[in-house]
Amino acid sequence: MSATDPMPTYERFLRAAELLGMSPQELATRLTSSAPVAENSSTGADSSEPAEDVQLYAKYLGARVEAVYEPSTGHLRITSGPLTGKSFTSASRAAIAVVESVNPAREAANTNGRLFWTVSATGQPLRSILGRR
Repeated sequence: MSATDPMPTYERFLRAAELLGMSPQELATRLTSSAPVAENSSTGADSSEPAEDVQLYAKYLGARVEAVYEPSTGHLRITSGPLTGKSFTSASRAAIAVVESVNPAREAANTNGRLFWTVSATGQPLRSILGRR
């Protein structure tokens, strides 16, 4: 970074996370992970992703919210609670919406959706079927 650089490194990092549609924590994890990331994982091209919709739930501050992960699109649709019917382009965006809905006073709602959501059939985090990012 030069002395005339108008945007410090951390601000660039935050901007990159925003442009990629993920939290800064997710971006840091992805950048430092030794596991390769599939190029088209959000479209279902990664063979480790399930072919059929996956029932999920999350518990946050005593509230239970249910959702469906759609591997063909990578979207997550809320099926219970105040956000019922809303669809999100990522598990993290859905998790952030739930956190903001349940706890509007929370200053930073950034949440790793792969850890926030639990697969109903197994009790494991969504990350167990999608992998790390």
